[in-house]
Amino acid sequence: MVTSGRQETEMEYRKARNLCIRLAQTVSAKIGCVQAAHPQARYALEQVELLREMKVDDCGIEATGVIVEITAALAEVLPKFIVGDIDEAGAFASLREVVGPFWWARLMQEPPMQDYAKSCFEFTRMLPHISGDVLEIGAGVGNYSQLISKIPKKYYRTDIQRSFLTGQYSKNEFVYDFDAKSDLRNLDMVVSVNGLHCSRDKTKALRNMFEVLKPGGVIVLAEGEPIVSLSGEPWALGIIFSIVSGWWAVGGFETRENWISYLKASGFESIGTSRLLESAGNGENQMLDLGGLIWGYRSSKVVSSAYR
Repeated sequence: MVTSGRQETEMEYRKARNLCIRLAQTVSAKIGCVQAAHPQARYALEQVELLREMKVDDCGIEATGVIVEITAALAEVLPKFIVGDIDEAGAFASLREVVGPFWWARLMQEPPMQDYAKSCFEFTRMLPHISGDVLEIGAGVGNYSQLISKIPKKYYRTDIQRSFLTGQYSKNEFVYDFDAKSDLRNLDMVVSVNGLHCSRDKTKALRNMFEVLKPGGVIVLAEGEPIVSLSGEPWALGIIFSIVSGWWAVGGFETRENWISYLKASGFESIGTSRLLESAGNGENQMLDLGGLIWGYRSSKVVSSAYR
Protein backbone atom coordinates (compact mmCIF):
# COMPACT_ATOMS: atom_id res chain seq x y z
CA MET A 1 0.00 0.00 0.00
CA VAL A 2 1.26 3.49 -0.92
CA THR A 3 0.11 6.47 1.13
CA SER A 4 -0.21 9.89 -0.49
CA GLY A 5 -0.69 13.58 0.25
CA ARG A 6 -0.38 16.96 -1.45
CA GLN A 7 1.06 20.45 -1.16
CA GLU A 8 0.25 23.48 -3.30
CA THR A 9 2.57 26.21 -4.55
CA GLU A 10 1.92 29.72 -5.78
CA MET A 11 2.19 30.63 -9.49
CA GLU A 12 5.99 30.45 -9.67
CA TYR A 13 6.10 27.42 -11.98
CA ARG A 14 3.51 28.86 -14.38
CA LYS A 15 5.46 32.10 -14.59
CA ALA A 16 8.66 30.15 -15.29
CA ARG A 17 6.81 28.01 -17.84
CA ASN A 18 5.76 31.13 -19.76
CA LEU A 19 9.39 32.24 -19.96
CA CYS A 20 10.47 28.80 -21.21
CA ILE A 21 7.74 28.74 -23.88
CA ARG A 22 8.82 32.16 -25.13
CA LEU A 23 12.45 30.98 -25.08
CA ALA A 24 11.57 27.94 -27.20
CA GLN A 25 9.69 30.07 -29.69
CA THR A 26 12.61 32.51 -29.98
CA VAL A 27 15.19 29.76 -30.44
CA SER A 28 13.00 27.96 -33.00
CA ALA A 29 12.64 31.15 -35.04
CA LYS A 30 16.42 31.67 -35.02
CA ILE A 31 17.52 28.18 -36.00
CA GLY A 32 14.75 27.17 -38.42
CA CYS A 33 15.09 23.58 -39.65
CA VAL A 34 18.52 22.39 -38.58
CA GLN A 35 20.21 19.17 -37.61
CA ALA A 36 21.44 19.03 -34.03
CA ALA A 37 25.22 18.84 -33.86
CA HIS A 38 25.48 16.07 -31.25
CA PRO A 39 23.29 13.98 -28.90
CA GLN A 40 23.12 16.63 -26.16
CA ALA A 41 22.22 19.29 -28.74
CA ARG A 42 19.55 16.91 -30.04
CA TYR A 43 18.03 16.73 -26.57
CA ALA A 44 18.00 20.55 -26.37
CA LEU A 45 16.32 20.72 -29.79
CA GLU A 46 13.69 18.22 -28.62
CA GLN A 47 12.91 20.48 -25.66
CA VAL A 48 12.50 23.43 -28.02
CA GLU A 49 10.13 21.42 -30.22
CA LEU A 50 8.07 20.26 -27.23
CA LEU A 51 7.51 23.80 -25.96
CA ARG A 52 7.28 25.99 -29.04
CA GLU A 53 3.65 25.08 -29.85
CA MET A 54 2.45 25.55 -26.29
CA LYS A 55 0.45 28.64 -25.36
CA VAL A 56 1.61 31.21 -22.83
CA ASP A 57 -1.06 31.49 -20.16
CA ASP A 58 -2.21 34.68 -18.50
CA CYS A 59 -1.32 34.27 -14.84
CA GLY A 60 -1.49 38.02 -14.34
CA ILE A 61 2.04 38.46 -12.99
CA GLU A 62 5.34 38.26 -14.85
CA ALA A 63 8.21 36.19 -13.54
CA THR A 64 11.01 37.83 -11.59
CA GLY A 65 14.42 36.73 -10.38
CA VAL A 66 17.30 34.92 -12.01
CA ILE A 67 15.16 32.77 -14.29
CA VAL A 68 14.33 35.91 -16.29
CA GLU A 69 18.03 36.58 -16.79
CA ILE A 70 18.81 32.96 -17.62
CA THR A 71 16.12 32.54 -20.27
CA ALA A 72 17.11 35.86 -21.86
CA ALA A 73 20.73 34.70 -22.04
CA LEU A 74 19.74 31.27 -23.38
CA ALA A 75 17.91 32.93 -26.27
CA GLU A 76 21.41 33.73 -27.58
CA VAL A 77 23.23 30.67 -26.21
CA LEU A 78 20.91 27.80 -27.18
CA PRO A 79 20.93 28.37 -30.97
CA LYS A 80 24.75 28.26 -30.94
CA PHE A 81 24.69 25.19 -28.71
CA ILE A 82 22.23 23.30 -30.91
CA VAL A 83 24.15 23.88 -34.16
CA GLY A 84 27.47 23.08 -32.49
CA ASP A 85 29.13 26.50 -32.42
CA ILE A 86 29.66 26.12 -28.66
CA ASP A 87 29.74 23.09 -26.35
CA GLU A 88 28.46 22.66 -22.79
CA ALA A 89 31.50 24.43 -21.31
CA GLY A 90 30.99 27.31 -23.73
CA ALA A 91 27.31 27.56 -22.84
CA PHE A 92 28.13 27.68 -19.13
CA ALA A 93 30.83 30.29 -19.75
CA SER A 94 28.37 32.47 -21.66
CA LEU A 95 25.83 32.26 -18.85
CA ARG A 96 28.46 33.13 -16.26
CA GLU A 97 29.45 36.15 -18.32
CA VAL A 98 25.90 37.42 -18.85
CA VAL A 99 24.06 36.34 -15.70
CA GLY A 100 26.96 36.10 -13.26
CA PRO A 101 29.20 33.43 -11.76
CA PHE A 102 26.52 32.14 -9.37
CA TRP A 103 23.70 31.76 -11.90
CA TRP A 104 23.31 28.04 -11.18
CA ALA A 105 23.13 28.50 -7.41
CA ARG A 106 20.60 31.29 -7.82
CA LEU A 107 18.45 29.15 -10.14
CA MET A 108 18.33 26.30 -7.63
CA GLN A 109 17.69 28.55 -4.62
CA GLU A 110 14.81 30.55 -6.10
CA PRO A 111 11.28 29.39 -6.98
CA PRO A 112 10.19 27.18 -8.58
CA MET A 113 13.25 24.95 -7.95
CA GLN A 114 13.51 25.93 -4.28
CA ASP A 115 9.93 24.73 -3.75
CA TYR A 116 11.17 21.12 -3.89
CA ALA A 117 13.69 21.74 -1.11
CA LYS A 118 11.15 23.59 1.03
CA SER A 119 8.53 20.85 0.72
CA CYS A 120 11.17 18.24 1.57
CA PHE A 121 12.22 20.17 4.65
CA GLU A 122 8.65 20.68 5.85
CA PHE A 123 8.15 16.92 5.67
CA THR A 124 11.47 15.69 7.06
CA ARG A 125 11.53 18.09 9.99
CA MET A 126 8.44 16.34 11.31
CA LEU A 127 10.15 12.93 11.32
CA PRO A 128 12.02 11.73 14.44
CA HIS A 129 14.81 10.52 12.13
CA ILE A 130 16.00 14.07 11.45
CA SER A 131 17.51 14.37 14.93
CA GLY A 132 19.71 11.34 14.31
CA ASP A 133 22.38 10.61 11.70
CA VAL A 134 21.41 11.99 8.28
CA LEU A 135 23.01 11.62 4.85
CA GLU A 136 22.22 14.03 2.02
CA ILE A 137 23.24 12.87 -1.46
CA GLY A 138 23.56 15.16 -4.46
CA ALA A 139 23.52 18.13 -2.09
CA GLY A 140 24.53 20.58 -4.82
CA VAL A 141 24.38 24.28 -4.01
CA GLY A 142 22.69 23.66 -0.66
CA ASN A 143 19.05 24.56 -1.20
CA TYR A 144 18.02 21.82 1.26
CA SER A 145 21.28 21.82 3.24
CA GLN A 146 20.78 25.38 4.46
CA LEU A 147 17.45 24.38 6.01
CA ILE A 148 18.51 21.18 7.74
CA SER A 149 22.20 21.58 8.60
CA LYS A 150 21.87 22.41 12.31
CA ILE A 151 19.24 19.82 13.19
CA PRO A 152 20.76 16.30 12.90
CA LYS A 153 23.05 14.77 15.48
CA LYS A 154 25.44 14.08 12.59
CA TYR A 155 24.89 15.43 9.09
CA TYR A 156 26.82 13.88 6.20
CA ARG A 157 26.69 16.14 3.16
CA THR A 158 27.84 14.70 -0.18
CA ASP A 159 27.97 15.49 -3.86
CA ILE A 160 29.82 14.13 -6.87
CA GLN A 161 31.31 17.60 -7.50
CA ARG A 162 33.90 18.75 -4.99
CA SER A 163 33.20 22.42 -5.78
CA PHE A 164 29.85 22.14 -3.97
CA LEU A 165 31.52 20.93 -0.75
CA THR A 166 32.62 24.17 0.86
CA GLY A 167 32.20 23.24 4.53
CA GLN A 168 29.52 25.90 4.95
CA TYR A 169 26.80 23.49 6.05
CA SER A 170 28.62 20.49 7.51
CA LYS A 171 31.98 19.38 8.85
CA ASN A 172 31.23 15.91 7.46
CA GLU A 173 31.38 16.54 3.72
CA PHE A 174 32.90 14.31 1.08
CA VAL A 175 32.70 13.47 -2.61
CA TYR A 176 30.32 10.59 -3.21
CA ASP A 177 28.73 9.08 -6.32
CA PHE A 178 25.50 7.38 -5.26
CA ASP A 179 25.89 4.84 -8.06
CA ALA A 180 28.67 3.35 -5.91
CA LYS A 181 28.42 1.57 -2.56
CA SER A 182 29.04 3.55 0.62
CA ASP A 183 30.90 2.55 3.78
CA LEU A 184 28.36 4.38 5.93
CA ARG A 185 26.00 2.23 7.99
CA ASN A 186 23.16 2.51 10.54
CA LEU A 187 21.97 5.95 9.49
CA ASP A 188 18.54 7.25 10.41
CA MET A 189 17.70 9.07 7.18
CA VAL A 190 18.88 9.61 3.60
CA VAL A 191 17.65 12.66 1.67
CA SER A 192 17.98 13.68 -1.97
CA VAL A 193 16.43 16.79 -3.55
CA ASN A 194 16.32 16.56 -7.34
CA GLY A 195 19.49 14.50 -7.31
CA LEU A 196 18.82 10.79 -7.58
CA HIS A 197 17.25 11.02 -11.05
CA CYS A 198 20.84 11.58 -12.25
CA SER A 199 21.70 8.00 -11.28
CA ARG A 200 22.57 5.64 -14.12
CA ASP A 201 20.75 2.77 -12.36
CA LYS A 202 18.04 3.96 -9.98
CA THR A 203 17.37 0.58 -8.37
CA LYS A 204 21.07 0.00 -7.74
CA ALA A 205 21.51 3.50 -6.27
CA LEU A 206 18.51 3.02 -4.01
CA ARG A 207 19.84 -0.35 -2.90
CA ASN A 208 23.08 1.40 -1.94
CA MET A 209 21.02 3.78 0.19
CA PHE A 210 19.06 0.87 1.69
CA GLU A 211 22.34 -0.58 2.91
CA VAL A 212 23.41 2.60 4.75
CA LEU A 213 20.16 2.85 6.71
CA LYS A 214 19.46 1.18 10.03
CA PRO A 215 16.30 -0.91 10.44
CA GLY A 216 13.45 1.61 10.55
CA GLY A 217 15.49 4.20 8.68
CA VAL A 218 13.86 6.28 5.95
CA ILE A 219 14.84 7.64 2.54
CA VAL A 220 13.10 10.80 1.31
CA LEU A 221 13.33 11.95 -2.30
CA ALA A 222 12.10 15.25 -3.71
CA GLU A 223 11.77 14.88 -7.47
CA GLY A 224 10.03 16.61 -10.35
CA GLU A 225 7.51 14.95 -12.64
CA PRO A 226 8.29 14.75 -16.39
CA ILE A 227 4.62 15.18 -17.44
CA VAL A 228 2.74 17.78 -15.42
CA SER A 229 -0.83 17.55 -16.79
CA LEU A 230 -3.39 15.01 -17.94
CA SER A 231 -3.06 16.44 -21.45
CA GLY A 232 0.61 15.37 -21.56
CA GLU A 233 2.28 18.74 -21.01
CA PRO A 234 6.04 18.33 -20.33
CA TRP A 235 7.86 19.90 -17.39
CA ALA A 236 8.84 23.19 -19.01
CA LEU A 237 12.21 23.88 -17.37
CA GLY A 238 13.82 20.97 -19.21
CA ILE A 239 14.87 23.46 -21.88
CA ILE A 240 17.12 25.20 -19.33
CA PHE A 241 18.58 21.96 -17.98
CA SER A 242 19.24 20.61 -21.48
CA ILE A 243 22.71 22.20 -21.45
CA VAL A 244 23.65 20.19 -18.33
CA SER A 245 25.18 16.82 -19.26
CA GLY A 246 24.17 15.17 -15.97
CA TRP A 247 20.55 15.92 -16.82
CA TRP A 248 20.04 15.03 -20.47
CA ALA A 249 22.23 11.89 -20.47
CA VAL A 250 19.89 10.10 -18.07
CA GLY A 251 16.67 11.46 -19.52
CA GLY A 252 15.67 13.99 -16.87
CA PHE A 253 12.93 13.31 -14.32
CA GLU A 254 11.30 9.94 -13.66
CA THR A 255 7.58 9.39 -13.05
CA ARG A 256 6.24 8.90 -9.54
CA GLU A 257 5.14 5.40 -10.50
CA ASN A 258 8.69 4.55 -11.59
CA TRP A 259 10.12 5.74 -8.26
CA ILE A 260 7.65 3.61 -6.35
CA SER A 261 8.73 0.59 -8.42
CA TYR A 262 12.43 1.36 -7.87
CA LEU A 263 11.92 1.67 -4.12
CA LYS A 264 10.04 -1.61 -3.91
CA ALA A 265 12.67 -3.38 -6.01
CA SER A 266 15.37 -2.05 -3.67
CA GLY A 267 13.72 -3.49 -0.56
CA PHE A 268 11.93 -0.43 0.82
CA GLU A 269 8.50 -0.72 2.44
CA SER A 270 5.76 1.59 3.75
CA ILE A 271 6.21 3.78 0.68
CA GLY A 272 4.49 7.16 0.57
CA THR A 273 4.18 10.13 -1.77
CA SER A 274 3.18 13.77 -1.58
CA ARG A 275 2.35 15.75 -4.72
CA LEU A 276 3.59 19.29 -5.32
CA LEU A 277 0.71 20.95 -7.15
CA GLU A 278 0.00 24.29 -8.79
CA SER A 279 -3.19 25.59 -10.36
CA ALA A 280 -3.21 25.13 -14.13
CA GLY A 281 -4.91 28.52 -14.46
CA ASN A 282 -7.34 27.32 -17.12
CA GLY A 283 -10.52 28.12 -15.24
CA GLU A 284 -11.42 24.45 -14.90
CA ASN A 285 -9.97 23.87 -11.43
CA GLN A 286 -7.26 21.63 -12.86
CA MET A 287 -3.87 21.26 -11.20
CA LEU A 288 -0.36 20.86 -12.56
CA ASP A 289 1.51 17.95 -10.98
CA LEU A 290 5.08 19.19 -10.52
CA GLY A 291 6.29 16.05 -8.75
CA GLY A 292 6.92 16.15 -5.02
CA LEU A 293 8.08 13.70 -2.38
CA ILE A 294 8.55 9.94 -2.45
CA TRP A 295 9.72 8.06 0.66
CA GLY A 296 10.23 4.55 1.91
CA TYR A 297 11.46 2.72 5.01
CA ARG A 298 13.99 -0.01 5.61
CA SER A 299 11.72 -2.26 7.57
CA SER A 300 12.54 -4.81 10.23
CA LYS A 301 10.70 -6.97 12.73
CA VAL A 302 12.34 -4.91 15.46
CA VAL A 303 11.47 -1.46 14.11
CA SER A 304 10.77 1.02 16.89
CA SER A 305 7.17 2.19 17.07
CA ALA A 306 8.48 5.76 16.82
CA TYR A 307 9.56 5.02 13.24
CA ARG A 308 6.25 3.61 12.04
